Amino acid sequence: MRFQTDRPVRSSEINNAVELSIDGRIIGTSQSLEKPYFRLTSAPDPSTVRPLPVLQQAYKQLKKKWGKDQNYTYTCEQFKSIRQDLTVQGIRNDFTVMVYEYHARIALQMGDLSEYNQCQSQLKELYADDAVSISNGEFHAYEILYLLFSGNRAEMNSLLEKRALAKAQRTSGKKKKSKALKHALAVRSALASGNYHQFFKLYQEAPNRNALLMDQFVPRERVKALSMLCKSFPMGLPLDFIKKELAFYSVQEVVEFLSKHGVTVDEATNRLDTKAALPHINAAIANKYRTADIKGQR
Repeated sequence: MRFQTDRPVRSSEINNAVELSIDGRIIGTSQSLEKPYFRLTSAPDPSTVRPLPVLQQAYKQLKKKWGKDQNYTYTCEQFKSIRQDLTVQGIRNDFTVMVYEYHARIALQMGDLSEYNQCQSQLKELYADDAVSISNGEFHAYEILYLLFSGNRAEMNSLLEKRALAKAQRTSGKKKKSKALKHALAVRSALASGNYHQFFKLYQEAPNRNALLMDQFVPRERVKALSMLCKSFPMGLPLDFIKKELAFYSVQEVVEFLSKHGVTVDEATNRLDTKAALPHINAAIANKYRTADIKGQR
């Protein structure tokens, strides 16, 4: 079984001779700062598990290596190994949160939604743990944006009803919402009201790694916005207007985006034939963007 959840190993699963903590969990004895990640198929051997002080040293060393080498394959494996050692020892504290947050950030940076989602799922549980004093508005923001990407309305409604966001504000040490959280909530409001002008403005102003998550559903929202524009402007639209309104970097990027969705543009006039484009745009909404391509969703 692969340890992707924080299920502690019970004392009944291991040899009685193994040193246990007060609550019956194993205590690792390995002093290795680097350790390959392997799926566990049986109870872990404490001699291969690192105790908390060693894990803290390993974490510091890993951050330095990531900053220097940017080797994601190696870094991801080492973080998964640290997470596994935390899990099998039942260590759930502020350090555990720091490990998951850092891994989640680099996973987002590298576009690894599968690993990000695993980290975010554990963070959601950790923030609610009594032993954890951290509640990060940055990651509450990411959770909102991920739910916007996945289109999970029920989970979004549940999240907004909870006091998790209020807790994040109280424990952040600030009198107002964190910038990232305020931004994510504004993005949600813009999409809920169909205000695409505001949505793409927020995309260009995204703090932290909010834009990296928005990147996952911006193409979908661009197509939806294009459908509205085509209906509202049947006489056609200048490509430069589309570039500015939908937050493209250049007119050429607009042309390439439209081409991917079966729309041919007369670059000599730099205008979009909205009547001809609308059937292709609506087909993309019905087929390509009907459901989110979610990786790592559990």
